[in-house]
Amino acid sequence: MDHDKCVASVTKLLTEMNTISYIVESMAAMGRSFDATMVKCVRGDTAQGSRDGGSEAGYLWQDRGPHKKGNIILHENLLSDVHDVERVLRHELIHAFDDTRAVIEPTNCYHQACSEVRAARMSGECSWDQERKRGYYNPATSGMACVRRRAALAVSANPYCRNTEERAVEKVFNTCYRDYEPFVAPLYTLGSYPEGEKE
Repeated sequence: MDHDKCVASVTKLLTEMNTISYIVESMAAMGRSFDATMVKCVRGDTAQGSRDGGSEAGYLWQDRGPHKKGNIILHENLLSDVHDVERVLRHELIHAFDDTRAVIEPTNCYHQACSEVRAARMSGECSWDQERKRGYYNPATSGMACVRRRAALAVSANPYCRNTEERAVEKVFNTCYRDYEPFVAPLYTLGSYPEGEKE
């Protein structure tokens, strides 16, 4: 995806995608405004490293370089269409919501693990379709296993949490997996755009 399409997708999703706009509205109700200027479309590292793939996006828990705490970074060259942007934007907005409702310490691996469990579950990244693309698809083991694996992978990227990611995820898993805020129930139908609408 090129830069202009990434920016256009973000603008469209923030205003038109019900689950995404609901997260933004929920943060606003707690006194935090969020808009498209806080989402940065940039080029990312294309090195894959594992079949789980390279990092498509990230939420900044603290200032990093030219980007400020609370910004969302989308790696435009690792995203192919509006469906990818929707999935990763929803994931990162769950982090933004968590960062709004509570103090999330970047050095606290349990805080990080809880937010990653929630984001992996509610973003759509553990859908059967996504797991099939990664080569992990198995109806008997997908779902919770995917959330555990993806959360641990994300926590391991935090230099403060390397080699403790699986323990941190396991410690918080049961509580955080059942935490759907700002929604009242798990998101089973995420409201994606129709398959024909990919631009």
